[in-house]
Amino acid sequence: MATPKTKKVQENELEDLQRAGVEAYRNKDYKAALEHFIAALSRPGSWAIRGLSNPKRYELLNLQAAVYDKMDGKLEEAAKDARKMIQLDEKSVSRYLHAGKVLGLMGKWESALGMYRYGLERVPAEDKERKVCLCRCSW
Repeated sequence: MATPKTKKVQENELEDLQRAGVEAYRNKDYKAALEHFIAALSRPGSWAIRGLSNPKRYELLNLQAAVYDKMDGKLEEAAKDARKMIQLDEKSVSRYLHAGKVLGLMGKWESALGMYRYGLERVPAEDKERKVCLCRCSW
């Protein structure tokens, strides 16, 4: 079991990897950005990969998926990350919007529309962002 000091070191390492990945992304160095995000997500025993509801894991997956979106031939990986994000929180509209966007980029229009509809079934009606999914369904 990690001590509080060890846990803090792990958290700092993850934050450093995330910052480096974001900086590389901003500089359009997608390969380097991807390497940083993969390293952060694969840290053994780190707080970032424990438990499916961890917001840091979602944030890192979202950043990694954004990199895949920009890289040639990596949309399938972006779709996998989008599915993982939905597993982290199936009641968040942003997960379905991202998955639908990636499916659209892949030319899978019917699947994208199905993803938006699936999101409408899962996202609570009182969610203010839910209407974005509804608008996408009316294409």
